[in-house]
Amino acid sequence: MKHTLIMRKIGLQLFYKAIKEYQEKKSLNLATKIQNRYYQKILQNYHKWKNCPIPKNPIIGGIDLSFPKKTDDLIIAGIVIIDLNLNILEKKFIITKTEFPYIPGYLSFRELGAIISLMEKITIKPNILCFDGQGIAHPRFLGIATHGGILLDIPSIGIGKSKLIGYYKKPEIKKGSKSKLIYQNRQVGWVLRSRTNTKPIFISPGWKLGMDYLPEFILSLCKYRVPEPTRLAHNFVNEVKKYYL
Repeated sequence: MKHTLIMRKIGLQLFYKAIKEYQEKKSLNLATKIQNRYYQKILQNYHKWKNCPIPKNPIIGGIDLSFPKKTDDLIIAGIVIIDLNLNILEKKFIITKTEFPYIPGYLSFRELGAIISLMEKITIKPNILCFDGQGIAHPRFLGIATHGGILLDIPSIGIGKSKLIGYYKKPEIKKGSKSKLIYQNRQVGWVLRSRTNTKPIFISPGWKLGMDYLPEFILSLCKYRVPEPTRLAHNFVNEVKKYYL
């Protein structure tokens, strides 16, 4: 436990140092080193993830963000926390400024600062986080769900509406149909049909969750195409944007 806390502290320090480096020098050197470091760590633990099941009593936090103007640095971050019966337990948001620009492949450095601040406001701590974005289905295996799961030390899942990397066979049109998302000869996620006759979603482990457990768990959270944690968070953030901005 103490080792985990120390590693998390170091991870947060490096994260903010990388942001500062970019602000001062317009350099991605440290950000890239961080990604490569975690890339190796994920590869080392990849084979162990099958033994990381969904918690028995999952409290799920759905996270989404919005930029009111694409060219602006203002960001709205929201979380909706639910139980397995889809009851809403808590909702929180913050409106803040991001300190990192939009750079493809480095999205987590732009968005995670707001999410970290948001997590300090909640009173009910989730034991699973669902991100509107990618987990290990990322060029360096470090999508926002993975990077966020590491820095917050909470098991996490990436839920994307489109593919970022990899190849797959198109799943059948029936709800629950799925196919493996493959990248660099490894499975990095699932292409899952969450509703019959709708476009599939792309789910991938973020941190400390096994690949094989994801499809059944995500389907249990689906009333619509997008699972309830991130769907509710998306709606919540848009409500905040409409009301405050």
